[in-house]
Amino acid sequence: MIQLLLARDQVLLTVIVVSVVSILTTLLTVFVIPDPNRPSDRPQCAVNPLAGAQIDSQTRRNLSWWLLNRFLFWAGLTAVQQFIIGYIVA
Repeated sequence: MIQLLLARDQVLLTVIVVSVVSILTTLLTVFVIPDPNRPSDRPQCAVNPLAGAQIDSQTRRNLSWWLLNRFLFWAGLTAVQQFIIGYIVA
């Protein structure tokens, strides 16, 4: 269906159809699918959940390398995006 709309140069209608389908599937997922991790009725503590989340870099060297790898990958993508934006604008 999307290919047919695009073939007929109905770009705006294609964007609307894709948006409506995305919103409907999101609402269906949120309201119909039960959440197995539903919080209980007891009051929650106002504590920082990341307070004890320290990473020991000596014992978890693979995790440190993986985090560095992901950061550099993200930084590279951001640099390329900024270059492309600057190249198109200039």
